[in-house]
Amino acid sequence: MTTPMDDDALLALVADAVAGDGPPPGAVEAAYAAFGWRTLEADLAQLFEPEVVGFLHQPQPAARVVTFTTDHGVIEVAIDGGHLAVTASPPVDAVVLRRPDGTAEPIGRAEPGPARLELTWSTGTALTPWFTL
Repeated sequence: MTTPMDDDALLALVADAVAGDGPPPGAVEAAYAAFGWRTLEADLAQLFEPEVVGFLHQPQPAARVVTFTTDHGVIEVAIDGGHLAVTASPPVDAVVLRRPDGTAEPIGRAEPGPARLELTWSTGTALTPWFTL
């Protein structure tokens, strides 16, 4: 456990750190080691999905998934290009896509822009927050 430090002690530590001409010993090696971690997720993806990480194969853009939680249930919206897929738990009775001007569109293919969903269950209705398609 460390002890609390007052302002004077903290300023003394900062002054010691910046007093030298270069970085503290070992700082450069630590910086290079930390820089190597920047591609960790991409390196792991190559191990598990080698067919989609390469120079010749261009993967299709993945669907963006937006999740909403309401008093009536959980809604997941998969947005893939202009296509929408809505799943809800428990299943909904009706889903309508609402636009800022008040118009309603059926779920399926939708133009990009701000939207929200109006969902109807037997227990009530819910509106999601605005999101961008």
